[in-house]
Amino acid sequence: MDFGWSLPSSASLHAVITMATLFSPILYWVPEGPYPANTLEFLSQSFLDATAFSVWCTLYLLAPVALVWAAASGAGQERTWRASDLDKYKSEAMTFLAALLPLVIVAFAMRGVGRSANPHYRTFQATYNAAMANLSRENKLRLSAFDFSFISWPLEFNAAKESKS
Repeated sequence: MDFGWSLPSSASLHAVITMATLFSPILYWVPEGPYPANTLEFLSQSFLDATAFSVWCTLYLLAPVALVWAAASGAGQERTWRASDLDKYKSEAMTFLAALLPLVIVAFAMRGVGRSANPHYRTFQATYNAAMANLSRENKLRLSAFDFSFISWPLEFNAAKESKS
């Protein structure tokens, strides 16, 4: 059965899962065309995206409700609600986070393994690391052939150095 990915044969599991692949930028396009993410990477990235979207929506939608609830319950005045009510909500939130956190950690690890097994991503990672170490004109040109999360582009300007001169 072909899952669309395989571990590099010469690499140990320790070498495959590195911090560089766990938290490296999202790749959208390679010089040959759209980035062909393997199954493991696709599924884990989809889970992480869905989790981040769900948490953001929950916080965004519940913030007005929490403000209305706080105003109605007399927040800032004498307490009209019991501390045990708040403890119950804290307990439920902590239970939810305790269940979600291991899943997110496993998804990050799976994404790292998937990226390490993908030859396109390994090529990008080598180019990205070279550009981060030395942002020369050649490295910039090689890196610009890839379309990736722009927030990860290497910094070219340092205000601290400019202010000293």
